[in-house]
Amino acid sequence: MHGIQALLSAQDVPVAPDSLHHAAILIGIRQEIHIAITQQRSITLSLNSFNVDRTLGPTDDCTWANRVILYLIDITNYCFGHDEELVAPHSQLQEYLDQWMTLIPTSFTPIFFSPATQDRIFPKILPLSDPVVTGLLHYYLGRILLTAHTPKIPRVGPARLAALKKIDEEIRRDACMLVGIAESINRMHPSYVTASIGIALAGDRFTEHSEQKLLLEILKKTENSYGWSTSAA
Repeated sequence: MHGIQALLSAQDVPVAPDSLHHAAILIGIRQEIHIAITQQRSITLSLNSFNVDRTLGPTDDCTWANRVILYLIDITNYCFGHDEELVAPHSQLQEYLDQWMTLIPTSFTPIFFSPATQDRIFPKILPLSDPVVTGLLHYYLGRILLTAHTPKIPRVGPARLAALKKIDEEIRRDACMLVGIAESINRMHPSYVTASIGIALAGDRFTEHSEQKLLLEILKKTENSYGWSTSAA
């Protein structure tokens, strides 16, 4: 975290979009988000000098993807932070995430999509470009986190079991989307790191041995190619 904070603090004026400094900060923020989620801790970054439009108006694909990446800071702090006064409520976070997906540019529509089947648990999803891949991966990662931290689950009775079953199904489905995107690219890609984080969060929802074997292969592939430790998963 100290490295990315140093970049953010390197100048007092806002960081210019499309600059090398801006790109380096975005990479650092993504890494910090990934580490924080893996370690299940909050994120403390000062983004006062970092200029990214976080509204939901029309924009280019890179900015649209960056919006949901930055929003993952808020989601991570909601899930793993301890100062409730500094985080938005679950309903507000969920609403933004839903709106982000509802209003996505047409370029975020995959150029190929084939749903999961009984013989293939991961869907085939081929996004148009790397910014689209990045945006969708972090959207599904955010969904997993918010679904897992859904408040007001019934405490007792059949309603509790039904709610927990629905949560498990949603988390499992979103984890499959993460892995499906990574696998469909058909080459080693940083998307495998994000997919592995999803597996770490949702792996216990996959109970069949054949499913667990497939997920383990993804983890091994990611660790061998990127040096990203997946032992916690």
